[in-house]
This record gives sequence, C-alpha cells and structure tokens, in this order.
Amino acid sequence: MTLSPFYVDEDNPVKASIGIDGTECLHMKVKNTSLEPIAVTLTNAPLPTPLTLAHQYGTASAVAANVLTTIFTYTVPALNTLTLERVNVSGTDSADFTVLHGATVLDQNITTAANLNALFNFVDTVGPGYTFAAAQTILIKVIHNNASTQNFSARLQGYLTPS
Repeated sequence: MTLSPFYVDEDNPVKASIGIDGTECLHMKVKNTSLEPIAVTLTNAPLPTPLTLAHQYGTASAVAANVLTTIFTYTVPALNTLTLERVNVSGTDSADFTVLHGATVLDQNITTAANLNALFNFVDTVGPGYTFAAAQTILIKVIHNNASTQNFSARLQGYLTPS
C-alpha cells in the first residue's frame, strides 16, 4: 500500500493508506509526520454491500388544470431495498408537487414562474434518505391552475441494495 499525504490542517500533514487484503478486510494506516510517528490499523471491517443506482425518470404531458395527476410511479424491485435520496421535478408552468409512499405524503414542494424546478432532498432531512422494501411504491403527483394544459417531469434518485 502506498501512503499519500493529505492535510488535517495547514500544520499537520498526514499520510494514510487504505487497502483490502485477500480476506476482504479493510486496512487503514495513518501516520502523522509532523509529530511522533503513529500508526493505526483497522482490520476486520466488512466491505460495503454493492449499490445499484436507482435513477428513474417520468413525465406527464397535457396535464389539465386543477386535476391531481400522477407524473411518475416507481415500485421497488423484488429482492431489493431502495434508499430514496432526492426527487427533482419541473414543468412548463408553476405547480404543486407531492411525493407519496402509497397514500402517505412524504413531502410537498412548489414551483413558480420564476423557478420552474424544485428539489426534494431527503438526505438532509431524514439521514441517508427514506428506505423502502421490495414491492413498495413511490408516487410523484402534480396539480396546477393554469387555464391551458401543461407538461411536467420528475426524476427519482437513490440506490438499491440487495435485501
């Protein structure tokens, strides 16, 4: 393993290395080179479970005014758990957006004529994000009050882990 310097602060350069051995253990060595040399080794740390990105996109075209419309439905695949990190929404006019887990409202957000995009960021509000088991459904709905029909889109962002 090669030690690469990085800095804790301007006066304390630190050299560290991270490696994985044949037993799938994570090893880390740290040496503070500005003071007495110290070394720390962490062993037997399990490797993280492989992640699969879950980035899905949906649209609804010609949405009528004052009609709650589902833009996007996502069902967690079998044998997986979804961690929902964020949802991006946008449209051709201002609107009210709702993210639901089945019939339960997770969050609501609005767009305006000045900003037709909105972000639901669940990483900051619920730790790593909302977690959903296989076969659970996330819905993204919209309602607007413009006299003409409008178009809307949504992007779900998160990751899947084997359950």
